[in-house]
Amino acid sequence: MLELRDSLPSTSIKLFNPDQEPPSTDGGGELSPESTLSQFFLRWYLPIIMIGERQNAAGTIENFIKAFDYWCHLTGEPPMRNIDDFTTIRFATGLRTVTYTRGRLGKPRLLEVGAQKKHISNIRTVMGFAVEMGFVPRMPRLKSPRGKPKNTLPAFTMEQVKAIMQATLAMTEPQFPGIRPSAWWQAAICLLFFTGFRWGTIFPHVRQVKLFDERVDVQRHGLLWDRVQERVDGLWLSLRAEDVSKTAKAQDKALHADVIRSIRRIRQPSETVIPWMRSKTHFRHLHAELQQRAGIPADQCLAPHAWRRTHAVQVMASALHLLRKAQVELNHADLKVTLQSYVGDGNESSDIIRGLPSIIPEDNGQQLRLF
Repeated sequence: MLELRDSLPSTSIKLFNPDQEPPSTDGGGELSPESTLSQFFLRWYLPIIMIGERQNAAGTIENFIKAFDYWCHLTGEPPMRNIDDFTTIRFATGLRTVTYTRGRLGKPRLLEVGAQKKHISNIRTVMGFAVEMGFVPRMPRLKSPRGKPKNTLPAFTMEQVKAIMQATLAMTEPQFPGIRPSAWWQAAICLLFFTGFRWGTIFPHVRQVKLFDERVDVQRHGLLWDRVQERVDGLWLSLRAEDVSKTAKAQDKALHADVIRSIRRIRQPSETVIPWMRSKTHFRHLHAELQQRAGIPADQCLAPHAWRRTHAVQVMASALHLLRKAQVELNHADLKVTLQSYVGDGNESSDIIRGLPSIIPEDNGQQLRLF
């Protein structure tokens, strides 16, 4: 996989492997109150704190870079000695008017309050170190915006899930040699539904990362066959940190029978479980078409991330059912007693996932034995 640290242009910020010697910053000149906050971030905070001490994931580093991109454009990049309350208020108020788009044809959208809070928090964190080291005279006012909590976004109902799976039989795209489109969709939906993984973890893709005034391509390999492991209690997905999009945290996930059944049908002599050669935007369009074939109105179609929410809803419902059952068996008046004193922190997620109902429609062709 081409990681973020390997894909950055030489004229921009260069991330390094934490196992190697941190790069020297002498070539960029010593930091002083005349330096800018973004220079302080690039020359000291990024290599020393984020990569050296905390070994932050590439996604976290990308979020900080994005915050400083906004900082540079909204404040004009004053020297650290000139940063005051007026500088930070320009930044905070400017974030309210910033727009972004998803995909080339997406409509401009204002930043969500949560995104504004994240960027302000990132700038505040770095500035705290600059104040402590004497580069910024004092900590200026930089408060997060107030806003109503974001409403919980909808998930698919089980009726919709089964209708969508039935509609896969009518899909004609995508086309891959030796793989029926219906089988491809069933494998993709089963992985999204039963694992709760983000789209970027399952599908190979190239995403663009904006680094100040430059854009670089970051290649992600998607889900690999060698991550599927057979254990005593069944098949598992054992993902390494570099496999997981956004959080870059290793995960082990038990595989539901539907996942095993569906991915066997599309097994090809390639490393990637789900073949994909287009953009996420193209997947969104096909995903919307699939929902409409299932009878869901166009204005009610959900984004691919809805499968992650659907997974969470189903797992929570199953877990709560098991807890209620244990409460009744133990004759506890309060569910908290069952949870805190008897269940504890035990990890029963594999049983819950494997106990979710089947969603694959009948009559799906010959099943291959590849494990």
